[in-house]
Amino acid sequence: MFNRLYEDNINGKISDERFAKMSASYESEQAELSNTIKTISESLNNDKTEQDNIRGFVSVAKKYTELTELSTEILHDFIQKIVVHAPDKSSGTRIVQIDIYYNFIGKIND
Repeated sequence: MFNRLYEDNINGKISDERFAKMSASYESEQAELSNTIKTISESLNNDKTEQDNIRGFVSVAKKYTELTELSTEILHDFIQKIVVHAPDKSSGTRIVQIDIYYNFIGKIND
């Protein structure tokens, strides 16, 4: 399309000013399409990573379908880290926030 536009300009079918406007518009559209492709590709990669993480978590969960007790091994399989925050006494009672980060899926917001 750009080649055709260039040929029309060379052959005098369109003015140099019109050619400049049309080619700028074409270049702008190409840049926008490139950004859209990049954004969609990043989104697909993020979705694939999330899907892989969910599969990993489900795989671990399938090992422990009927838990009767909690062992150190099970904790290590499921939990990445536990964060204990400083106590909050502003309400008159001591409240401690605890965040649990699970392997593969991270922190589950409450």
